[in-house]
Amino acid sequence: MTNKKVSLAELVAKIAYKSAKRSANTTCFGPFGQPKLPEKVKKLRNF
Repeated sequence: MTNKKVSLAELVAKIAYKSAKRSANTTCFGPFGQPKLPEKVKKLRNF
């Protein structure tokens, strides 16, 4: 049971990391604007 919890936690962490990285590298279309990103997420930017 513990092994499943660890692997599930790792999966959630990977999804959160990829989502944050995608958010850091995209801009929002139109007048809606992009929400303010934390400094740690800004460091993930590619450009």
